Amino acid sequence: MGYNPYANIQQKTTLTKTPGELLVSLYDGCLLDLSKAKIAIENKDIAEANEMLMKSQKIVRYLNNTLNMQYPISEDLRKLYTYFDEQIIQSNLKKDASYIDTIYPMIEELRMTFAQADRISRQQAAGR
Repeated sequence: MGYNPYANIQQKTTLTKTPGELLVSLYDGCLLDLSKAKIAIENKDIAEANEMLMKSQKIVRYLNNTLNMQYPISEDLRKLYTYFDEQIIQSNLKKDASYIDTIYPMIEELRMTFAQADRISRQQAAGR
């Protein structure tokens, strides 16, 4: 394999992100994969739908498995992530985009919440 400058830049970018930015990136990836899955389902592209739903499921499971259960909110997040996982499974089994429509806005809201929290945290750390 040849040198891929894009992969090199992407790796360096990932290594310099804050934990909050990494979390938001995971949500972005999940939302993108769910969007692609929905389009694939609508186009009857079963293989693409399966691939995108499996990718989003991996992200949701990663988020669930990396929760720090020392914080009270983690139990609520665990319940949400479990629900998201179940909905993704149903969407994949039934090739039904309505399951994606159910969870997409919730994931989007969590993404916005964590992005805002990260912004506030960085501003406070900078003394603003």
